[in-house]
This record gives sequence, structure tokens and C-alpha cells, in this order.
Amino acid sequence: MGGGDEIEMAFKVRWHNWIEGTKKVRSISLDRFVLKKIEQGKKTRDALHGFCDASKYSYYEAVHVVFENGLDRHVSLLTSEVRVSPLKTMTIPRLELIRAKN
Repeated sequence: MGGGDEIEMAFKVRWHNWIEGTKKVRSISLDRFVLKKIEQGKKTRDALHGFCDASKYSYYEAVHVVFENGLDRHVSLLTSEVRVSPLKTMTIPRLELIRAKN
């Protein structure tokens, strides 16, 4: 067996392992329920937190909802979006403003 055959076999094994690993992705689940049950009678503080940032390659935004009561805090992601920066050159502050206004 030549050296090329060994590399090819190692590649096939890695490829097979990767394909088998992707089958497990289907079993991953994410809880999309945003509202957390807070004990009755406790005072809560609810807030939305928005974030945006930009680089010369892309810009993004994310919005989280935060529920707090005393020592308990629950944070859930409501929405997020990433975009590729336009071909027309823009300053980073301009890209951040574009993301924030959308």
C-alpha cells in the first residue's frame, strides 16, 4: 500500500465519522418559550435589551428579554440577525445605525 492509500483511508474514516455526527444534530432541541413562570406575589422587573455591532464585513443585532425577581433572573433571546455589509463602503458607525434602525 502506498502513502496515498493511507491518506485516502484516513480521510474516508474522518468523513464517515462526520456524517454520523450530523445525524445526531436532529436530536438537538432548543426551548423557544420566552416567558418564565415567576412565583405568584413576587415583584418582577421585566426589560428588553437590544445589542448591535458592525465590522467592515458584517453587522448584527440581537434582542433579549430579561425577567428578574430578587435573586432569580431569566434571559431569553427574542430575535437576532446577521447581515453581510453592503459592497458600497460605509463607516462602521453608519453600519451600526443601519442595523439599529432595522
